Amino acid sequence: MDNLQLTPAQTFSLFDTNKPQRVNLCAMLVADIEDGLADPLKVQTHIKMLEDIINTLTNTDVSKNKNADIAKRYRSLVMDAAAKYGAKFELHNAAFSVSEVGVRYDFSMCGDPYLERIEKDKVRADAELKTRQELLKTVPVTGMEIIDTETGEAVTIYPPSKSGTTALKTTLK
Repeated sequence: MDNLQLTPAQTFSLFDTNKPQRVNLCAMLVADIEDGLADPLKVQTHIKMLEDIINTLTNTDVSKNKNADIAKRYRSLVMDAAAKYGAKFELHNAAFSVSEVGVRYDFSMCGDPYLERIEKDKVRADAELKTRQELLKTVPVTGMEIIDTETGEAVTIYPPSKSGTTALKTTLK
């Protein structure tokens, strides 16, 4: 069953679909919205709710998930269940592999003076970059003439181009 072909009377589980079926489901959902058969704001609310559930279960970063303890417990349960099957296995229409992810190194105890100098230079350069970018945001559209302090050359600078996308922010209650 490569494509998900459903009539309104049919029922199915999202959890029993493969990638092409899920893509087809999304296309059908958009078509239903376009045809006036589904409320786009209700669909958006449901999507945000699913994202909230996913974040609560998977994000163990306390700064981004006030319920990180739930995520940590969930991760532990998942890893315990996976341990019963080995490092790589397939189950429930998914391939699983246990691997080391998110590896981080702490260089603070290395005592390398060269690294320390580079880190200080980076902090200084990042601060200078941010200050200069903030200045460039204030340059008039017509431009502004400045003198390059390194070359003594007069140059015209312009503000950065700005782009964005209008979106509907959705906050769950």
